[in-house]
Amino acid sequence: SSGYLNLVNLTKLNSGSIPKNYSDAFDVPPELNRRSKIQEVFSYIREMNLNGKKAVKRIKVMVLGEGEAGKTTLIRRLFRDEYIDGLNERTDGVEINRMELEGIDYNFWDFGGQHVYLNSHSLFFSRRTIFLIAINPVLVRVATNTSAGKPFFEMKSEAMIRRELNLYYNTIQTYAPQSPVLIVSTHGDILTSINTSSSSSSSSNGPDECNRLFESQIAKYMSELSSVNVSTTTATAAADDNNKNDKQQLQYVSIDSKSGAGFANFKALLSQAAKAQEYLRHEIPSSFENLLNYLHSKTDAFYVTSQEFHVIAQQQPEFNLSDENLRSTFLNLYKQWGLIHLLSNGEVVLRPQELTQVMSSVITANSITKEKLKRINSGERGYLYHDRLEEVWDAPVFANLQQSLLKLLHDYKLAFEIFNENGVSAG
Repeated sequence: SSGYLNLVNLTKLNSGSIPKNYSDAFDVPPELNRRSKIQEVFSYIREMNLNGKKAVKRIKVMVLGEGEAGKTTLIRRLFRDEYIDGLNERTDGVEINRMELEGIDYNFWDFGGQHVYLNSHSLFFSRRTIFLIAINPVLVRVATNTSAGKPFFEMKSEAMIRRELNLYYNTIQTYAPQSPVLIVSTHGDILTSINTSSSSSSSSNGPDECNRLFESQIAKYMSELSSVNVSTTTATAAADDNNKNDKQQLQYVSIDSKSGAGFANFKALLSQAAKAQEYLRHEIPSSFENLLNYLHSKTDAFYVTSQEFHVIAQQQPEFNLSDENLRSTFLNLYKQWGLIHLLSNGEVVLRPQELTQVMSSVITANSITKEKLKRINSGERGYLYHDRLEEVWDAPVFANLQQSLLKLLHDYKLAFEIFNENGVSAG
């Protein structure tokens, strides 16, 4: 870009003259501002100028919410423009779907809503993420004063709504405090159908009143957050360079997956939030994308060792990253973007979404997996014996990785080593 320094012919530079925020001087992703050596930044820019660069508009969308909030049904409506009832289905771990919208590549991560999975979400959080918090504003009740026991709907209390929102919003604030958040209320048509004859707790609220009451509660919640650490202005304003805001962008939309109501507005807000992200404006070395595509398409392994990665990166002619700074930058950036993951012994996980199998093998709501763990642990609950890890992670893709996977659980505070009275591991 003409507004940035060109380093093709640069041989010497006084690093003291370079601002700490490299993005202010060079056309580089903001992630390079963190813990990157100036030599790595120079190598990165030189690689773009010598061997080409490309715009990559890729973003992750993490869909969070309680079980039966309508997350999976929402995604099916968005992708296929049709209603597929998932009432009797529960997402175990995470499902990933990809779609392109207005030139931006979205990867939707649909997380299981059972609370047992919540602590494992942080493993997959990255800066390049839009978070959707799906909330179902209605409860299904069964009337006890009729012989038929006919079900009816009633609106959730404000306290219940706040508990659900806080559970997920606080997690986002902890791990990705500047990522945009879109609160999506589902089952909109059911909410507007609640009337005085079907709900005892809503006896004073007609159909329109229930909808207005819920939206006023959401507006109140967002208003309280905006006074602390978020901005609830429109995403359009956030995309304007003259209206840059370091606060977290928070939006709200109501949809109904069955009728399709609200989805046009939902897509518009999603697109605006994505286009407002600074990192989508930066180009990256073509060789980096070529290496990523090679690893994903030519390698069917779940992971490669550190040595295997460096051999591949140096020897293939389409990228030929002989500069160690470039290989280090590739690993650093693509890990932060959630496209690879690095384990404790340097293993490069090529399909990080499959790490959900690691989590769901020990942190699960699945009855079959629970029975397996019970058998392995001889009936004990909550323990993970080190000498039986090969039975816990017995899938072929995890071969020889068990110790690294255990370290992963420790690093993300999902498991804690137990010691005996002499300070020796009880594993």
